[in-house]
Amino acid sequence: RNVSVQVSFGPNPLVPLPFSCRMVNGAAQADVETLAGGEQKDGKYDVLFPVGLPDEGPFEWLDGFLAKNPQYVELSDRKLLEWCARSGLTRSKTPTNSVDKPDMKFSVPGMDDAVIRRLLTHLATTANRNFVVPELKGNLLAAARQSMVKKFGMPKFKKVAMVVVGEPTAEFKARTQELIVKDKKAHIESERKSKKAAAERLKVMQDRKKKAMEMLRKRNEGGAGDEAKEEEEPAKDGSLEEEEIVVEVTDEEKTLWYRKTTVPEVHDIHIAKCYSDFSLPSVDEGFDEVRYEWQQEAAAATALKDWQFARKLTQRVDDLKPGEWFTTESAAWAKKLQEWRKAQAEWKDPKRRAALKEKKAEARKKAAEEA
Repeated sequence: RNVSVQVSFGPNPLVPLPFSCRMVNGAAQADVETLAGGEQKDGKYDVLFPVGLPDEGPFEWLDGFLAKNPQYVELSDRKLLEWCARSGLTRSKTPTNSVDKPDMKFSVPGMDDAVIRRLLTHLATTANRNFVVPELKGNLLAAARQSMVKKFGMPKFKKVAMVVVGEPTAEFKARTQELIVKDKKAHIESERKSKKAAAERLKVMQDRKKKAMEMLRKRNEGGAGDEAKEEEEPAKDGSLEEEEIVVEVTDEEKTLWYRKTTVPEVHDIHIAKCYSDFSLPSVDEGFDEVRYEWQQEAAAATALKDWQFARKLTQRVDDLKPGEWFTTESAAWAKKLQEWRKAQAEWKDPKRRAALKEKKAEARKKAAEEA
């Protein structure tokens, strides 16, 4: 902690070394390979902020974008998990939260409390690279967007908001269909492996039972006439000839724009707390440019409003507070209900019931006299 590391690539060392060697910047041109950097024509590095709706393809769009543009580095929790897996770190529990904010359960303090995640963002602001910051929930909130844009406020960075809201392109729809078919194939292959493993286990158990029965029979016969060797049945090849996997896509699946996944991209609990505050980015928030990848701004804004309205019909509202009228009426109803229950309890008591009858008769007599 609290340590700064300075790395020198030469051509001359910062301090004399006890041996002689060439440094990286002093290497011959024929001995090194210079890779094209991510610097743009205007001398700036791009920092992209994808803005999309949960479970409507933002991460799948990102995967396709990164496949076409490998010069961009992703800064996200899911990418951090991938780096940790490549480094040999394992989690104690299967992730159960979401794609945007997966569970960090490595039993490592720096990972579990998100210290490394914040440090990574801080180091990224000092690097000369192109970055993608796919904070799905954060990029939908104006305050979170402005906070993240300020971290990349150096003149060398060009902040670009990439809006992927609304009806996707034909290319994305075709990719969605490919992923649906791929998921179905993987599911069928998994089922076949499970059935094959179960069949092999059953065969082993049957062979063991058969051998045990044969040994018991020989023991009961006393071993007489066992000189002749029994012909062994030829071992059957347990590996059945696998048929070609044929995937059938339903008519409903053919109309899908986005693939359904088992793990949500953002958990419903987090969506319920802030979905009404979701908004599209603007240049006033500090962006140098706002690009609409799928539909134009007006159509994207309409799609966002329709999505929010659909959520209002089905989303549970945890912070809903009753008004003054409801509070007053509810208190009056509770008081009245308590009186009824008390009267019911008194009526069930034989002694009190007689007194109630006399009281009721006197009330009727008095009412008749007054009439």
